[in-house]
Amino acid sequence: MRYFHHIWVTVYKKPEDDDLVLTTLKFLFPFQIDNILEQKTAIGFEEKKIIVYKVHLQKSGNINKFIGSILERLTIDQKNLIKKQLGSRLDLKNNFYLRLEKDKLQENIFHITDDGNCYHMKMSVAAFPSTREKALGLLERLFSTNS
Repeated sequence: MRYFHHIWVTVYKKPEDDDLVLTTLKFLFPFQIDNILEQKTAIGFEEKKIIVYKVHLQKSGNINKFIGSILERLTIDQKNLIKKQLGSRLDLKNNFYLRLEKDKLQENIFHITDDGNCYHMKMSVAAFPSTREKALGLLERLFSTNS
Protein backbone atom coordinates (compact mmCIF):
# COMPACT_ATOMS: atom_id res chain seq x y z
CA MET A 1 0.00 0.00 0.00
CA ARG A 2 1.26 3.45 -0.85
CA TYR A 3 1.12 5.91 2.05
CA PHE A 4 3.06 8.87 0.64
CA HIS A 5 3.73 10.43 -2.77
CA HIS A 6 6.84 12.34 -1.67
CA ILE A 7 8.97 12.66 1.45
CA TRP A 8 11.39 15.48 2.21
CA VAL A 9 13.89 15.20 5.05
CA THR A 10 15.76 18.37 6.01
CA VAL A 11 18.34 19.18 8.65
CA TYR A 12 20.33 22.34 9.39
CA LYS A 13 23.95 22.49 10.54
CA LYS A 14 26.36 25.23 11.49
CA PRO A 15 29.59 25.09 9.45
CA GLU A 16 31.66 24.73 12.62
CA ASP A 17 29.68 21.67 13.79
CA ASP A 18 31.20 18.27 13.21
CA ASP A 19 30.02 15.84 10.53
CA LEU A 20 27.78 13.95 12.95
CA VAL A 21 24.71 15.76 11.56
CA LEU A 22 25.36 14.41 8.05
CA THR A 23 26.34 10.96 9.32
CA THR A 24 23.12 10.77 11.31
CA LEU A 25 21.08 11.94 8.33
CA LYS A 26 22.50 9.08 6.27
CA PHE A 27 21.74 6.70 9.17
CA LEU A 28 18.03 7.54 8.85
CA PHE A 29 17.85 5.81 5.48
CA PRO A 30 18.11 2.05 4.89
CA PHE A 31 19.70 2.74 1.48
CA GLN A 32 22.34 5.03 -0.03
CA ILE A 33 21.27 8.67 -0.40
CA ASP A 34 24.42 10.21 -1.88
CA ASN A 35 22.80 10.63 -5.31
CA ILE A 36 19.67 12.35 -3.90
CA LEU A 37 21.28 14.39 -1.10
CA GLU A 38 21.25 18.15 -1.66
CA GLN A 39 23.47 20.57 0.22
CA LYS A 40 22.95 24.32 0.25
CA THR A 41 24.25 27.22 2.27
CA ALA A 42 21.85 29.74 3.81
CA ILE A 43 22.26 32.81 5.98
CA GLY A 44 20.76 32.59 9.47
CA PHE A 45 20.45 34.94 12.39
CA GLU A 46 23.21 37.50 12.80
CA GLU A 47 24.36 36.75 9.22
CA LYS A 48 25.79 33.36 10.25
CA LYS A 49 26.06 30.68 7.58
CA ILE A 50 24.00 27.54 7.91
CA ILE A 51 24.36 24.36 5.88
CA VAL A 52 21.06 22.84 4.78
CA TYR A 53 20.92 19.13 3.91
CA LYS A 54 17.82 17.93 2.11
CA VAL A 55 16.73 14.56 0.76
CA HIS A 56 13.69 14.21 -1.50
CA LEU A 57 12.23 10.72 -1.88
CA GLN A 58 9.99 10.14 -4.90
CA LYS A 59 10.29 6.45 -5.75
CA SER A 60 7.74 4.17 -4.10
CA GLY A 61 10.35 1.59 -3.18
CA ASN A 62 12.53 4.12 -1.38
CA ILE A 63 9.53 5.70 0.35
CA ASN A 64 8.31 2.31 1.60
CA LYS A 65 11.77 1.29 2.84
CA PHE A 66 12.21 4.62 4.60
CA ILE A 67 8.78 4.51 6.30
CA GLY A 68 9.31 0.88 7.31
CA SER A 69 12.66 1.78 8.83
CA ILE A 70 11.20 4.72 10.77
CA LEU A 71 8.30 2.61 12.07
CA GLU A 72 10.68 -0.13 13.25
CA ARG A 73 12.74 2.37 15.23
CA LEU A 74 9.93 4.31 16.90
CA THR A 75 8.73 2.98 20.25
CA ILE A 76 5.09 2.12 20.83
CA ASP A 77 4.82 5.21 23.04
CA GLN A 78 6.17 7.41 20.24
CA LYS A 79 3.71 5.91 17.75
CA ASN A 80 0.84 6.46 20.18
CA LEU A 81 1.94 10.08 20.63
CA ILE A 82 1.91 10.56 16.85
CA LYS A 83 -1.58 9.03 16.62
CA LYS A 84 -2.85 11.44 19.29
CA GLN A 85 -1.34 14.38 17.39
CA LEU A 86 -2.33 13.38 13.84
CA GLY A 87 -4.70 16.32 13.42
CA SER A 88 -2.05 18.89 14.29
CA ARG A 89 0.63 17.18 12.19
CA LEU A 90 -1.44 17.26 8.98
CA ASP A 91 -1.76 20.53 7.07
CA LEU A 92 -4.54 21.67 4.72
CA LYS A 93 -2.75 20.16 1.69
CA ASN A 94 -2.45 16.74 3.38
CA ASN A 95 1.24 17.11 4.13
CA PHE A 96 2.18 15.19 7.27
CA TYR A 97 5.02 16.48 9.46
CA LEU A 98 7.35 14.73 11.90
CA ARG A 99 10.42 16.01 13.71
CA LEU A 100 13.05 13.79 15.27
CA GLU A 101 15.14 15.32 18.03
CA LYS A 102 18.66 15.93 16.68
CA ASP A 103 20.68 15.20 19.81
CA LYS A 104 18.84 11.98 20.63
CA LEU A 105 18.94 10.77 17.02
CA GLN A 106 22.71 11.19 17.06
CA GLU A 107 22.62 8.64 19.90
CA ASN A 108 20.43 6.31 17.75
CA ILE A 109 17.30 7.16 19.75
CA PHE A 110 14.21 8.04 17.73
CA HIS A 111 12.29 10.67 19.67
CA ILE A 112 9.45 12.84 18.32
CA THR A 113 9.79 16.54 19.16
CA ASP A 114 8.22 19.88 18.40
CA ASP A 115 11.48 21.77 18.91
CA GLY A 116 13.49 23.30 16.08
CA ASN A 117 16.77 21.46 16.72
CA CYS A 118 15.69 18.42 14.76
CA TYR A 119 15.52 16.42 11.56
CA HIS A 120 12.41 17.68 9.74
CA MET A 121 10.21 15.34 7.72
CA LYS A 122 7.46 16.49 5.39
CA MET A 123 5.40 13.74 3.78
CA SER A 124 2.76 14.17 1.08
CA VAL A 125 -0.02 11.74 2.05
CA ALA A 126 -1.25 9.49 -0.78
CA ALA A 127 -4.95 9.52 0.14
CA PHE A 128 -7.65 9.04 -2.50
CA PRO A 129 -9.78 10.98 -2.69
CA SER A 130 -7.45 13.60 -1.29
CA THR A 131 -9.53 14.62 1.71
CA ARG A 132 -8.39 15.33 5.24
CA GLU A 133 -10.56 12.49 6.56
CA LYS A 134 -9.03 9.95 4.16
CA ALA A 135 -5.51 11.16 4.97
CA LEU A 136 -6.12 10.92 8.72
CA GLY A 137 -7.56 7.42 8.31
CA LEU A 138 -4.57 6.30 6.27
CA LEU A 139 -2.12 7.69 8.85
CA GLU A 140 -4.08 6.12 11.71
CA ARG A 141 -3.77 2.71 10.00
CA LEU A 142 -0.08 3.25 9.31
CA PHE A 143 0.80 3.97 12.93
CA SER A 144 -1.59 1.34 14.32
CA THR A 145 -0.63 -1.67 12.22
CA ASN A 146 3.04 -1.26 13.06
CA SER A 147 2.71 -0.86 16.85
